[in-house]
Amino acid sequence: MGLCGGGEKKARQRTGTVQALAALRLKNKRVTMRAILDTLIWLLLLPGDWVSDRLGVSKEENRDLVRMLINGFFWITIAIIGLAIWTSTLPIYE
Repeated sequence: MGLCGGGEKKARQRTGTVQALAALRLKNKRVTMRAILDTLIWLLLLPGDWVSDRLGVSKEENRDLVRMLINGFFWITIAIIGLAIWTSTLPIYE
């Protein structure tokens, strides 16, 4: 086997280590992306969840419908206010 055989074994070990590190980075990236996605979903549903909690609406009392209604009103209002601010800065309205 000689020196060449030992060098090949070390090269394979290094390659395996590099591949393991790449797989770990990819897994961490997926975990990070999942955490970001979960946070965005939580932020989007926060207004409806908050109001449903304050009203004491349970799942049996159609909590999802109340949450959907409140979230719709909230985010549509935010969009209308944002569009009003944006259009007020257009040169045609100055």
